[in-house]
Amino acid sequence: VIDNVFEHEQLKAHPAAEEYGVGAYLGIPLITSQGNAVGTFCLAEWGPRTWTEDDVQAAKDFALSAQSEIELRLELQHRERLEEQLRTRTEAFEVLLEHISDVVTVTDRDGVVQFTGSAAEKVLGYTPDELNGTSIFDRVHPDDREGVQETIEHILNGTQEHPTVEFRHEHADGSWRLLE
Repeated sequence: VIDNVFEHEQLKAHPAAEEYGVGAYLGIPLITSQGNAVGTFCLAEWGPRTWTEDDVQAAKDFALSAQSEIELRLELQHRERLEEQLRTRTEAFEVLLEHISDVVTVTDRDGVVQFTGSAAEKVLGYTPDELNGTSIFDRVHPDDREGVQETIEHILNGTQEHPTVEFRHEHADGSWRLLE
């Protein structure tokens, strides 16, 4: 808060004072929640002015609004970058899965299939759409279900570095295919 720039030793020769006639200054730093300075909310008067507590509080309120807007925009930019990275990785993953000869499925924690690669049709006789949204356990041989469930638990709990399990999966024609 500077009431009279013309009497301030460090600022009286500043171009804002000399060239533009700024005589009073009130500045509130804009600091993000992470502690990064992103600018200053400034009020200036052409001549000297005594800034009141109400003036300072109003400036702080406006600065807080500006700071919030800046943070929201920075967060949106960050999210947009992350979404673009995710889109790119997802597209690459899907291209890989469409050209791999192994049956690849992605399930949620409950074993419900979220994604199935196209090789499933050749190996299991089911289209990806027929498998997506169903429980993987619906087509696992009853004698193998416990081992598959244990492996999923190891994956979720991180208790094994590279858990694998062999199990029989039902083919669309009713026969069984051994998968890992």
